[in-house]
Amino acid sequence: MKSILFTTCYLDNLIANDELDKKNVDFKDSEFDDPDYWAADLIYAAVNSGLVEEKHRFYPNDEVTRAEFVKLLIETYFRVTDQQVEECDENTDVPYIDVDKDDWFCGYVLAAKELGIAKGYKDANDHLRFNPNKNLTRADAAIMLWNYYVTTTGKSFSEDEPVKIPR
Repeated sequence: MKSILFTTCYLDNLIANDELDKKNVDFKDSEFDDPDYWAADLIYAAVNSGLVEEKHRFYPNDEVTRAEFVKLLIETYFRVTDQQVEECDENTDVPYIDVDKDDWFCGYVLAAKELGIAKGYKDANDHLRFNPNKNLTRADAAIMLWNYYVTTTGKSFSEDEPVKIPR
């Protein structure tokens, strides 16, 4: 979650709109018993902004799936652009063999594909797969975050002309 909050500048957006709220959320996970838990303020800000659902447990040390990461990334994009994710229904064309129209992540995966943030993989039988329940790898995260950057800024990378970082 930290990578999404910082890379997408979502926290900057909350601060700019005076919406940053780091009040404690009553999670039952033992990590939140420590007043110095490093991720607490980031998680509280995400929950208090509505980006993450408030539940009894957060499970901060669990691995994140590709579907969960895409949900956070697309939810962030749609909040900043004041849009909503379209839910899948019986008329939705789902190009992925491993994503069903009734999956909770269906609309997020299709939005990610449409925006060019996450496209999926062709399997040995030439079927398009998203691998929604696969644990997110660092490579997956890096690619999706880069694609998010390109989508939101219109900039891209060229080996002939690398991205110039302002100083």
